[in-house]
Amino acid sequence: MLALQAVIVSAPACVDQGDVARPGRRTPARSHLVHAPARGGRVVQLFPRDPLAPFMAGVAPIAAGEASLARVADDIALAALVRRALDHAGAFRYVEAARAADALAAAVSARDPDHEPALRGRYALQLLATAGIALEDEGGAGRAAFAPRAAPPPAPGDTPYGDLLRVRTARDGRAAWRARRAAVLRAVAADRRAALDDLFGEPPGCGRGDPPPMEGARDLVFAAELAGALAPGDGAGAPAAPAAGDAAAAGDAAAQAPGGRLPLEAWRPRYEALVRAVEQTRTAWAHAPSLLRERGQRRFAAGDARGLRVPRMTYRYEEKTATRVFSLSFDVSYGAGLLEGATGFQLGLGLRTRGEPEGALTAALAPGGSPQVDEDEARAYVSAAALAAAYHFLEGDAERGIAAARRAVAALSLGLRLGGRALPAERPLAWGRDARALLAIDAQLAAEAGHPFLAGDLWTLVRALLPGDADDAAVAALLDPLPAGLAAIEGLRPLIARTARSLAVVAGPLPCTRAARDPGGHGAPACDAYPLALSLRIADVLGEQPRLRRAGGAAECPMLRSLDGFLTAAERGTYDPDAFTAAVEALVQGGRLYDAGVLLARQRREGHCGPRVLAAARALGRAPALGPALRADLLSVAVRCAAAALDDAVVDDLLALDGETRALPDLGRNLNVVLFATELSARAGRWDLLAKLAKQPAFVDRWMAEDADAAATALLIEAAAAALAGEPLPRSGGARERLCGAPPTGARAALCAQLDDLGAAGALPEPERRRRAKEALDGVIAAARAQAGQRPRPRAAPTSR
Repeated sequence: MLALQAVIVSAPACVDQGDVARPGRRTPARSHLVHAPARGGRVVQLFPRDPLAPFMAGVAPIAAGEASLARVADDIALAALVRRALDHAGAFRYVEAARAADALAAAVSARDPDHEPALRGRYALQLLATAGIALEDEGGAGRAAFAPRAAPPPAPGDTPYGDLLRVRTARDGRAAWRARRAAVLRAVAADRRAALDDLFGEPPGCGRGDPPPMEGARDLVFAAELAGALAPGDGAGAPAAPAAGDAAAAGDAAAQAPGGRLPLEAWRPRYEALVRAVEQTRTAWAHAPSLLRERGQRRFAAGDARGLRVPRMTYRYEEKTATRVFSLSFDVSYGAGLLEGATGFQLGLGLRTRGEPEGALTAALAPGGSPQVDEDEARAYVSAAALAAAYHFLEGDAERGIAAARRAVAALSLGLRLGGRALPAERPLAWGRDARALLAIDAQLAAEAGHPFLAGDLWTLVRALLPGDADDAAVAALLDPLPAGLAAIEGLRPLIARTARSLAVVAGPLPCTRAARDPGGHGAPACDAYPLALSLRIADVLGEQPRLRRAGGAAECPMLRSLDGFLTAAERGTYDPDAFTAAVEALVQGGRLYDAGVLLARQRREGHCGPRVLAAARALGRAPALGPALRADLLSVAVRCAAAALDDAVVDDLLALDGETRALPDLGRNLNVVLFATELSARAGRWDLLAKLAKQPAFVDRWMAEDADAAATALLIEAAAAALAGEPLPRSGGARERLCGAPPTGARAALCAQLDDLGAAGALPEPERRRRAKEALDGVIAAARAQAGQRPRPRAAPTSR
């Protein structure tokens, strides 16, 4: 026995190969066996309780050792470090895991990188680094221990386990797989060979198109594939779930989804199996992106509705001797891995008046709503949205990529409302400092997917997030190393190189950048390069509007030609209404809803309406993919174009606009909508509009915690609407007492007096009640006009150029 949990055996008869081959089955007190043949020969090492098993597709954890036992003690120590680091990570002890990873990196650096026990260490470090747990030293030595390498050619002594490790740590994983696939597939269960061959041997979308399997720990290798396998539409219209145990029906359900995508009813059981396997193997630290990728949109929606929790703990140890004091405190945020500087420490040494020696260890959870927790939540929200967008775009799922990216854009432009509470921020853009690299990658991916306005919004944010004194080295360092969550994805080098070139153009206007910029292709781009060129112009880093190259004729990329025709004329000062409408409709028909919405909301000349513009504004203003901020801008266009008629369609527009602005961080915009609708109701005598508006969810409560005067205004409008509808005054749920109980001052004093007047009118004849209600509304409208200096109108959200 050379080390705890390790034992050397001279014959394999004492090893139950079934235990070794079945990950998760525990072998009492033995996690590492070394088989040293009595008559000489190559040493073989076995890992019956392999912590890497959840990542190895069920391949038996049997690794080739060296020809002698000369370094077996080093191998045992290295295996112990692998287990220690992954055990700490599985228990969410990330500081201890990082410390063990540091020791593991040092041990791996001293070994032959292709030695199979060392390969285990390299792969463990790669997993920990991808999860943001392994720390890098300033010299980069730690990173060198697990940096991808060119895989050597197969050798006679290689094991299938070692071959799979070489594939997973290779610089070119697909090339390594081609060289070693036969050996690995022989060691894999027959029912998983085709799926594994697709996973490692084919680019995304180029395999057999079968849905990824997921039954237990051996299938965790397919976790990322399953995360992206939910069919678009989130199961809408999906076939009914097959009966339990009906494998044929389940197969049929899977077959109905093209491209390996599964309807919700077929996808959910596999996802639940994934969650169980992750819990059983304690690998949430490694599989969190896969667990959250498809759930991301729902989780974001849940965060919007109920709030996002990113706890922050402070651990403090204080030791006092008779005359000296030593203190050490650690701050640990659950946002570690997404947030820069999420952890920190403070060390103190001092003197004190002589006293009794004592010591104390305390742990404190930062209270929700504290400035530090609010900032952590906002930064984590933005970083998670940017990471989710990159995942979706890389998988070719532009719809979900846009949905995630526009959340990041809206948060950094307008702020955040989580759980009904606006997070305070003087400058919400600062929340994106952790996500600059992700936002740049998202911008490049969005442009390459043909979404120039989304890419332009993202480049605008990236440009604003670059420090004013950034030089070329600082700009290049944004993408090296890659952000956590992307570092281990194969095949990203070409994308990163393209992103770096675009980022150099974005950083060009900074005073300290000196590298030569090559804007070639941006002035007169072809169809495939036009979205990127236009996005850079939107970000205001190109001096001129790009002109789509005319080679190929008008039949080539008609959607972009329509857009280019309008923008080129607009750049020259000519607004062509027909060209504008045609460009919006072409983008809609091409599936570019976000771009169509931005064009319509930001580039429409005031006064340009008409049936086609109105129809587009109403349709896009109700498109779920666009998010509340852009939908509110579009519904504002619809209301401005049609408010003169105030028919039932306009009433619906106003109620929808109230709902969208209610979800925005700035409730002042929602108040403007309410006041505008109140004035329209009074002017047209459409008291049904006012009644419907006053019955919207939380009509008064939405302002109670943020603006008492606005809440009192809403309470008065609600009471007046009831009086005009011939209904009794609604119960205020205590709001009236809180707003008017203590003697109010200023504008609220007048509002409370009018509320009292309406309450006293309950016993009066209906005409008198209606007269008082109209007078109250006239007072509200006059006060709003006086405060704003003009009639209140739905205002557009602040947006990028």
